[in-house]
Amino acid sequence: MPANQWIRLAAERWVRDLERADLVMDWGEVQAMVDFIEGLQLVGSHAGQQWTLLDWQVWFLAGCVGWRYKSSGIRRTRLAICQVARKNGKSTLMSGLALWELLGRQVPGRSVNLIANKLDQARIVLDAARDMASGRPDAKVLYRSIRSDWGDMTAQTARERSLDGLNPSLWIGDEASEWRGRFIVKLTTATVARDDALGVIISTPGNCPDLVYPEMIQTAEQILQRQSELDTWWPLIYGIDEADEPGDPAVWRKANPSLGAALREEVLAQQWEQMRGSAIGRTEWLRFHCARPVDSVTKWLDLKHFDEHPDPVEIPEGAKVWVGVDTSRSQDMSAVVLAYPTPEGPVYLKGSYWYPAEHAVEREITYQAPFRRWAEEGHLNLTPGGEIRYEDIRQYLHQLMGRYSVQTIAVDPWDTRSFVQGLLADGLPVAMHKQSMDLMGPATQEWQQLWVGGRLRCGGCPILRMCCNNAHVQTDINGNIRPVKGMSRRLIDALIAAMMAVHSWAIDQGTAPSMYEQGIGVG
Repeated sequence: MPANQWIRLAAERWVRDLERADLVMDWGEVQAMVDFIEGLQLVGSHAGQQWTLLDWQVWFLAGCVGWRYKSSGIRRTRLAICQVARKNGKSTLMSGLALWELLGRQVPGRSVNLIANKLDQARIVLDAARDMASGRPDAKVLYRSIRSDWGDMTAQTARERSLDGLNPSLWIGDEASEWRGRFIVKLTTATVARDDALGVIISTPGNCPDLVYPEMIQTAEQILQRQSELDTWWPLIYGIDEADEPGDPAVWRKANPSLGAALREEVLAQQWEQMRGSAIGRTEWLRFHCARPVDSVTKWLDLKHFDEHPDPVEIPEGAKVWVGVDTSRSQDMSAVVLAYPTPEGPVYLKGSYWYPAEHAVEREITYQAPFRRWAEEGHLNLTPGGEIRYEDIRQYLHQLMGRYSVQTIAVDPWDTRSFVQGLLADGLPVAMHKQSMDLMGPATQEWQQLWVGGRLRCGGCPILRMCCNNAHVQTDINGNIRPVKGMSRRLIDALIAAMMAVHSWAIDQGTAPSMYEQGIGVG
């Protein structure tokens, strides 16, 4: 069977674990679970058919419940992660595992929580379990739960307030790649008093690197690469490899281990033909059917448009300019970019940038950015200490007010309240430019049109070029896009400031998409 690098590493880890003196695999427990699940009634399109677990499903479930520490008998796995493509039977499999915990183990005090971003999604697993348990004498099937002599099963939304007070013996996170917030930590700490508690996350890859799920996948990869000693996680990461061709049927099984059983290859081939014709379709194909993180395939800007105009930018004294400001204290770069649109068509961009000197050396490798060389060449201001002084940026903005006819200074209001209040008190023309999709979506459209049309003149600035090259795009369910850092977490601050400046100009000209009214406002 074809397998990607992560599944091969998981198999190698499994073999090593079988040889460990401190671990034992309880095959009796695993077989009891398999027998119980295969005795349940399948539902949906497979109703009436005999349920036979596939090899990959048995392997994953065995890793969830089978490993025990030999000295104490305590279950080893506290968190299991399975990343797999759509339509591989993951919800049905989780319904079986949930019923095993509630009914099959016959251990008092069971509490099973099925969690998803939306309650309707969580109820998919619950409803499948309700249908499977219907008619069983050991289960009381209710509208929103299942109860037994050993405990209960409920569906919950992935929200902080919904998860308060839970103490699950088993929680299952469906499509956790969409979860916002860091309450997964709350789930893991809530079960610390239970020796046999288990959390299971089963999901397709995410499309936003800023959420907690990509961090968990990164940790899982470190475990498989033997770069982390975290022993209580059991990760299986299905998906095609980076070098694989997404349209090659020979690699589809890497992401679809149920291919040939729950999923037919001809159906998948038809789906590929339907989706391959558009950029959005290919992106969705890669994420949902190839289980490849969208972030690795959605680099945004073609730098040939940047490199076509390397001449330095000069903005005449007194010219009308629009300014974008993206600030950071220590982790990122602070950027101030001027947009100077001309009657002839080009929009000239010129930036100034700040970074803490204390972190420059250590982060040159992390960000692949030659901070010290840029400072020597006059492209970057290295500020003393470990934080950027907002007062330096404020003084620079006052200098701009003296040199140019500044129309708008667009500032991200996140964590900059006192800075913004100071600018407003100084009488500067400040406008709040939030980084949410309802505003950055239109800003991204505006930037993309100017970029592809060859109207942006960036003067060959190496910092802005780096940020343009680092930028990936996040796509929401409506097809709107906005720039994000990507999983590399490299800098994009200069690009964000430039986009804010350009978008502010477009708003003033009445050419920006109408969504801007939802996110921008003068101090």
